[in-house]
Order: sequence, then structure tokens, then C-alpha cells
Amino acid sequence: MRFYMTKYSSKYIIIFIMNTTYPINYDNSTFFSSSENIAATFPFNLSDVVTWAKTAPNKPLSIEDANKVVDIFDSKLSAVITNPGNKTSFLNFLGEKMYLNSYFEDISVSSDNVSSSTNYINTSVNINGRSYNGTAISRNGSTSYLLGNPGRQRVLYRPVCTKNHLHFSDCTVQQIVKSGTDESYYQCTCTGTPEFNNKPHSHCSQFTNNETDAQSAIDRYYFGIGGSGSQRKESSTKTSGSNTSYNVKYANSEMLKQTDTEIKTAIYLYYMAVNENFIYKAALEKNKKLSNTTNQLLSDSTIKYKNQYLNTFNLLSGIIIAGGYIYMLR
Repeated sequence: MRFYMTKYSSKYIIIFIMNTTYPINYDNSTFFSSSENIAATFPFNLSDVVTWAKTAPNKPLSIEDANKVVDIFDSKLSAVITNPGNKTSFLNFLGEKMYLNSYFEDISVSSDNVSSSTNYINTSVNINGRSYNGTAISRNGSTSYLLGNPGRQRVLYRPVCTKNHLHFSDCTVQQIVKSGTDESYYQCTCTGTPEFNNKPHSHCSQFTNNETDAQSAIDRYYFGIGGSGSQRKESSTKTSGSNTSYNVKYANSEMLKQTDTEIKTAIYLYYMAVNENFIYKAALEKNKKLSNTTNQLLSDSTIKYKNQYLNTFNLLSGIIIAGGYIYMLR
């Protein structure tokens, strides 16, 4: 094993290189050889990127070619995306059409959408035939569950969601019991490749805080991701009646914006690398076909040569035998 140090975004990262050999496949079904599977890992729609490509600054996609594009690695489309003069435009496209959140400004929230904490009762809940220590939470006709105890890792689990967004194909909850003790905590296990659709799926998020009230625990978890309780309180403003509106601020918005830029750049580089690998794959497939054709021609030539040699040998043998026979008769 070898390793080296590289600088990325003002941070030094140690990269380990394992001396591992992987076979080269020519099939079109596995993840690393199927454009359909890999295309599902990119957070944008084919129709959106085709629309962008038709207006790209350098060598845009023609309407005729756009109508023939079948996936994001189509050679005509990839030529537009990988064109160096289109990089900035493509990154801007990702900022507008990417599934991932790129907006980190204040979000106005009304207390009309905040449920009272008295609606949440700590009890034992049953999910798919299994009993968990937690709380059932009903909102907008759907049910989620806050599972676990304060001070330990808990999960917010939603068994069924049909919203059209980016999600894992399946998420489940595991209860982990510490060896030799009665202490336990919950964790999430999500499988499959993230996909963008509205097929029924589940969600699971894990976090740790000391809030005993379920609603407060959930609020603190979400504010920990995108803002803080103090910011919510300081920026709140009174409106008519008993409702309050407030601006939820991201506590680290500048860092999130910088990270968002790095993510978009990483997606661009990822596309470049995957597209290059598909080009190599096509070249290998072509070379394999040429090799197979050459080997077949060589085999056919060898068989033909052997047949001609055998015919020539038989003819010469016949002439020699006939000559000897005539000589003996004389």
C-alpha cells in the first residue's frame, strides 16, 4: 500500500492507494459498466441538461442531435458538457437544476405550520410488527416516529413517503444494544442508489440531544442542521392574532455556500471521469471485436492452409506412387 498527501480546499488530505487488481468487464448490466445505473447517481434530469446544452456558450447541441439523446452520456451531449468553455455555464446550470439544496438564505416560517408539543405522547410504538420505544407523530396525513431516549442516539423514521424528490430506495431502523449492558440506541440503515422519483419509500435520520419533549427534540435537530433556536427567537416578528412569523437562518450559511460550490465542482469532475471511462470502454469493446475478427481470420487461414497442404501432399503422393508403379511394370 502507498499513500501521498494532497491539498484540497485549504485542507491536506492523505490518500491511500491499494495495490488491487480489478477485472475489466464488457457487459452492460453492472454499475461500473452501465450508463443507466451511473446516470441515476447524478442529481439532475436528462431533459434539463439537454435544454441547457442547446444554449451552451461553446458548440451548443443542435436541435437535431438533442432529439436523438437517450442518456446523459450520449456522445454529442457529453461533448458539450466536457467542453472547457462550457464549464462555468454547466456549474451555473447545476446551481439552478440540481436536486441538492443550493439555497442558504433566510426562510420565512409561520407558527401556523408548527404543531403544539402537546400532540406528542411518549409511548411504545409498533412498526411493521416490531415494538420500539418512541413517539408517533402525525402531520399532513402522514405518520413518522421519533424512536429512542434523550441523551442517546435517536432516529426520526418515516415508513412511507410518496413525495417526488431525491431519496434512497429503502431505509430501516436498527436497535443497537451495548455489550454487557441494558443500554441501547437506534441507528439508520439506508440501501440502494439515490433516485429522484415519487415511488413509495422510507426516510430515516439519526441524531443525539437531551430534549425530553419530542417536538423540541425534532426542532433542535433541524435547527442544528440549518440554523439555531436563538436565531429563530431573535428574528421572530409578531403578526395578527396569536400567530408568529420568523426567519430561520442558517448558522453557517457562508460555509454551506462554499461547500455547495465544491460539491458542484466535484459533480462536474465526476461526470468528466465517468464519461472518459465510457470512452475507454467503447474503445476496449472495439479492440476486442477487432481482436476476435483477427483471430477468426487467422483460424480460417490456418484451416485453409492445412487443407491445401493436405491436398498437395495427397497429389504428390499419388504421382510418386503412380510413377513407381509404371516403373515396375516397365
